[in-house]
Amino acid sequence: MLAGMFERVETVEVGDLTRPQLESILTDVAALESFLASRRLEVMAAIDGLGDGGLPSDTVLRSKAKVGDKAAKRAAGTAKTLELMPKTAQRLRAGEITEAHAQANVSAAEKAGDPAKADAELNQSPIVPPADLHAKRTRTWAADNESRDKVQRRYDRQRRNRKAIIGRSEDNGSWSLYATTDTAEGRDLEGLIEEEADRLFRVEDGGRGGDGDRSRSQRLLDALVNLVRRGAGQAEARSAKHHPRFQPMLRITLGDHLDDLDGELIGDGPLPRSVIDRVLCESGLDVLITADDGSPLWLGRSRRDVTPEQWRALIERDEGCVICGADPSRCEAHHLIWWRRGGPTDIDNLVLLCSTHHHDLHDRGLTLHKQNGTWLLEPRPVHQRQPAASTRGRRSRSPSQPRAA
Repeated sequence: MLAGMFERVETVEVGDLTRPQLESILTDVAALESFLASRRLEVMAAIDGLGDGGLPSDTVLRSKAKVGDKAAKRAAGTAKTLELMPKTAQRLRAGEITEAHAQANVSAAEKAGDPAKADAELNQSPIVPPADLHAKRTRTWAADNESRDKVQRRYDRQRRNRKAIIGRSEDNGSWSLYATTDTAEGRDLEGLIEEEADRLFRVEDGGRGGDGDRSRSQRLLDALVNLVRRGAGQAEARSAKHHPRFQPMLRITLGDHLDDLDGELIGDGPLPRSVIDRVLCESGLDVLITADDGSPLWLGRSRRDVTPEQWRALIERDEGCVICGADPSRCEAHHLIWWRRGGPTDIDNLVLLCSTHHHDLHDRGLTLHKQNGTWLLEPRPVHQRQPAASTRGRRSRSPSQPRAA
């Protein structure tokens, strides 16, 4: 069976095909990979269900297929939970989703402790987003379905395990820093570093990267060093307000009683009440108050440039790039109906896109539209395309900088 399949795939001469034919083959191969992954997981579940005292499926996969230990154990766990998620298994078998989609559904089900509910709710939309964006959505779903006790235990564990290690290499004398902390404190620190790195990119590096300039990872390190130097010996709490896209934002839902507030760190899930009390008092996290339906209560006035209030609302709604899920710190606000074409700067005409997809949309004749709750970035029909001046290579404007008149 497999020999015949391999032979048919090998007979395709890709060098003689047109673009539509190549794209069709690419789609077919991806569907075939999903089908084979489905069969592999079914076989692994069958091996573990034999109960004959033989080797477990992850050991067989590692020894027979030369798969790494971590990947083999993850596959075995996915196979076990997937037996309880028939919709996910069926979509994987049909080639509608990839193995990465299935693993994301399984991870969410295990975190929430309810495979049946995850299987039903995570497979509602007929439109399948890319695996990275789907993984982000499943993490949000899992966080929304975790119990308060489980959230509190996770944060207690994170606080107990927080640490920083500074060391020096005996080989070349270079220094290294490793740190781990809880989600709220980590996101706060991440925002500070990202904002300073963005300043270094725009001001000191002239909006360029590579060709001898600092790489992104080098700018992040230099940003951290700058922040430590500025704050060394100072005990005062941070008071300066920063641009919303660099501030982790805490979502508060108003319930029937104000003493029973639920909080959610956007992009990372619910926070226990003890952490909410702490960050409201002393953290640099930004707070956005929403109604029970999740809609922002205060936005500020509309104008051509997106206001900080609108940025906060965009972060609360989109949580990052609507195409790939990139963090808001790497995003720009895009007018769905372009400003130069009469589009207003209203919250329902704005969406977050990472700089890469924002450039692609404007430079490559793409169109952005929403279908069944999923944003799609697709080629614009030929008869609708208009030549546009390329913005690639230009220096990106900071969200806080006004546009030229």
